[in-house]
Amino acid sequence: RFSYEALNGEERLTTPMLKQGGQWKTVDWTTALEYVARGLTQIKVDHGPAAIGALGASQSKEAEATLVELATKPGDSGQATAIVALGSLGSEKATSTLIDLASKPDIQVAAAAVRSLGLIDSPEARKAVRSLIDSPDTSVAAAAITALDSIDGELAERLGRIVKSGDPQMIIPALSALGKGGEAALPILKFAALQGHQNGRWVAVNSIGQIGGGKAIALLGEILEQGDRQAA
Repeated sequence: RFSYEALNGEERLTTPMLKQGGQWKTVDWTTALEYVARGLTQIKVDHGPAAIGALGASQSKEAEATLVELATKPGDSGQATAIVALGSLGSEKATSTLIDLASKPDIQVAAAAVRSLGLIDSPEARKAVRSLIDSPDTSVAAAAITALDSIDGELAERLGRIVKSGDPQMIIPALSALGKGGEAALPILKFAALQGHQNGRWVAVNSIGQIGGGKAIALLGEILEQGDRQAA
């Protein structure tokens, strides 16, 4: 995980350098750091703190720590971006931080954390996303459904109950997710396509097409005969 080959590279700089009079010149560390500090201070004065950013990488423990700090800092302008970055990082610390954020009272932060958990390919992240489908807040629950990367039989049943519940905030995400459920999801999609609300019918038909295969094609033919011909 941690890159170190560059440390022994033949072209690696071993001392700081500043461009003076159009030429790069070697300077001591104190001079270099004072130059950087003055430059950043002036940028902050001229353009505000939001004009200063930092570039990190997952190979650095320091970068991971910075992302965690920003992601857990309420009101910070970089919080939303840090939450997304933790999902891309996917480390154990990133996963545990996102799981904690998913339970916060700030719904926007919680939903963003759930979406980022969906980016992480680990048993812990997948388990957390599945559990959050039952969140009492529909925004968080809908984000969890959207973050599902696969649908097994048990999940298909849970999503089926959501579809039949009639909750308008949950039906569309549930029907979209069922497109990943294979043929086991076809019965509930048939119900939604033939008896559901118009918007739900369109999403259900799209998910049937996403599943594909002989049974899905036959079901689309049945919808053409009995249901929303335009959607089918």
